[in-house]
Amino acid sequence: MVLRVSDVGRYVARRLGGEPSLGTVVLCNMAGHHLTSMHEWRWLSRPPKTLVLSAGVGHVRLPDDFGRVIMPQGGLVSNTTNLKFTTIEDLALRRTLSATVSSPWTYYGAIVYALSTSTGATEPRIELHPTPTTNDSTSLKLYYRAGWTALDDIQQVLPIPFQGWLDALFLELAVVMAQGNDEHDNASLSARLAELQLGPLTTAAKLMDGTQQAQLGDYEG
Repeated sequence: MVLRVSDVGRYVARRLGGEPSLGTVVLCNMAGHHLTSMHEWRWLSRPPKTLVLSAGVGHVRLPDDFGRVIMPQGGLVSNTTNLKFTTIEDLALRRTLSATVSSPWTYYGAIVYALSTSTGATEPRIELHPTPTTNDSTSLKLYYRAGWTALDDIQQVLPIPFQGWLDALFLELAVVMAQGNDEHDNASLSARLAELQLGPLTTAAKLMDGTQQAQLGDYEG
């Protein structure tokens, strides 16, 4: 089962008794951004993504669907490359030190926002130290959870699990976004979201998301 943007539009209009003032695509993106940030969903965990390093370039581009880092990180291809995240202040200090860096490589990274020369938007990227001295598209992998992938067409399929267990929560989020905008005199958007966060739809979705993999390995610590 798949849920399309157009399905959400019809559902919201029926619940509100008319068309909302915000477009369906806008409502879906608002609901999607909130959905992906409201919980550490397992369904957002992605296979490790290989980062492309370029010689002489002290930063690396993040995946298009990047949301947040899963810690800890590791190179894990040939055990010669590793990525350790740190603060931008620590990274700046390391860049001032005249230390000789040799293999096995350990890169230190910090996520910053920078203006993209290709899109004109402000996008996250990883600042690196040391600066790569060779091109490398095989060694350094990033483990991450995805964020919301922006929609731009009424016929697009929502990028949520196709099994249907998240559909009701997403539809209710879209309604809440519309009501928070068009019926804010009855209740604020924040109040409606807080109620939904504590309700049975969210609880059931978290349970389903967290129990799909029964075994998590041996106890540690």
